[in-house]
Amino acid sequence: MDSKQMKDSVQRLYNEVYTKGQLSVCDELCDPNLKFHDAAAESYKPGVSAFKDSEKAYHRAFPKKEPKIEDIFVNDDKVVVRWSCKGKHEGELQGTPATHRPFKISGISIYQFKNGKISEVWQSWDRLSLLEQLGIAQPVHALH
Repeated sequence: MDSKQMKDSVQRLYNEVYTKGQLSVCDELCDPNLKFHDAAAESYKPGVSAFKDSEKAYHRAFPKKEPKIEDIFVNDDKVVVRWSCKGKHEGELQGTPATHRPFKISGISIYQFKNGKISEVWQSWDRLSLLEQLGIAQPVHALH
C-alpha cells in the first residue's frame, strides 16, 4: 500500500466512520485484531469489534459531531493526523445523560498499516477539556 492509499484510508475513516457513524467501513479499513492505545481509555480491548463499540457510543453521545483533519502526514507505514472535533452532547456518555452543551477538542492520532489495513492506533487528546466543557468535571487552573 502506498502513501496515497494509506492517507485516503484514514481520510475515509474520518469521513465515514467518525463523522457519519458508518461502522461497517471499519471492517474494510481495519485489521480484525486492531490494537488501540489511548491514555484516556487504558482498558481498551483489542479488535475491530471493540473499536466499533467505542465509536457507536461516541456517535450516540455526539450524533452531529464534526471531526476535522487539520494536518495529515505519512511516514513509512504510519499516517499522523492532527485533528479537531466540535459538536454537542446529545446522548448518554458512559452513564452521563446528555448535557446539551457544545464542545470543541483537539488531538493527535497515529495510524499504523500492515497488509493494507490499519493495524494499530495511538491517540492523545484533551479528554479533561471535553469533560469540563460538558460540565461533567470542574474546570482546573492551568499551571503557570
